[in-house]
Amino acid sequence: MKVKLTITKSACRSNYHTQGETHIVEDICLPICHELWHVAYPNIMVLQNGGTLDFGDAREKRFEVRCPDQGRVVMTGELVELELVKPTIEMEAAALDFVSEFKMNNENMINGCCGLTRYSDYSEWINYIEQVENGLVPERVASSTYFAVNTSSNSIVGIIDIRHALPKKHFYSGHIGYSVRPSERQKGYGTEILRLGVKKANKLNLKKILVVCSKNNIASIKVIENNNGIFEKEILPDGETDLVYWICK
Repeated sequence: MKVKLTITKSACRSNYHTQGETHIVEDICLPICHELWHVAYPNIMVLQNGGTLDFGDAREKRFEVRCPDQGRVVMTGELVELELVKPTIEMEAAALDFVSEFKMNNENMINGCCGLTRYSDYSEWINYIEQVENGLVPERVASSTYFAVNTSSNSIVGIIDIRHALPKKHFYSGHIGYSVRPSERQKGYGTEILRLGVKKANKLNLKKILVVCSKNNIASIKVIENNNGIFEKEILPDGETDLVYWICK
């Protein structure tokens, strides 16, 4: 069980917390000041252990706490259950909405989508990714594609593609490509999507997973390092600097 924490208001005297700051808590203490952590921790433990918080007139799987220093910082917490789900024909409407949001944000490329944006017929894409997974598409490395679904809201928050191997020609494409939809960024989903993707890769008997990102993509660098990515080197594939990381089981 994972709990998402969001700072909804901050007048922190030490400027330690900023409004909009988010964290995903799994089993470690995140960089939250000890005063705020002290009041939030009991609620987090209840949610992580599958419980529901009892507020007398309501029972919920979310909470709000305030800093003991005159409530100068307000933080909410909610249960987040993220799963990697194989795309199905029943998910067409949600998938098209997912793609539409990228276009509205002037993003024409979705990393890790295995060609989704090239298809006007969603059912043809479903057939295509099944063939790719089974290694039936010439000149295409076999890979598995998943939607990242928030099971609490039943919404698609991201997508990920996991290559089963890395031939020399595609080596620095890396094992994993992923994207988080624009409206769901900076909420900790990227870290969780990659973590779940690594677990899927491990089941494919991949013990060392290569992940590559742009040197300018600070968000992706944080996601990789949050998943214990080990930096190896910089490369210049197209005149722009990329960073090469390995995530080991």
